[in-house]
Amino acid sequence: MLKKNKKTIKILEDEILNDLKRILENTNTTNFEKEKVSIAINLIEKGTPISNVLRRLQITFVGKTQSPEVKLFNKNITQYLRDSQILGTAFMGSALPL
Repeated sequence: MLKKNKKTIKILEDEILNDLKRILENTNTTNFEKEKVSIAINLIEKGTPISNVLRRLQITFVGKTQSPEVKLFNKNITQYLRDSQILGTAFMGSALPL
């Protein structure tokens, strides 16, 4: 999470990518979750704004049973979105599921 504005958008992206990769490696993660997280990783690595990817992930998992690792990540999404806004990225477009 953002501390004293020392974080850059690149550091935030790396933190999020590490969290997402941890989800992929977790044995409790479902195939559905792995598929959606893989899509999110690819989008981030291709340069899609982080806030857009996070909102899409959030919408994707709403109302679905989640593995513990995905639940933990979802608890952090709101803070990640705040951090990304502070760092100059804003959500753009519609929030469609992945």
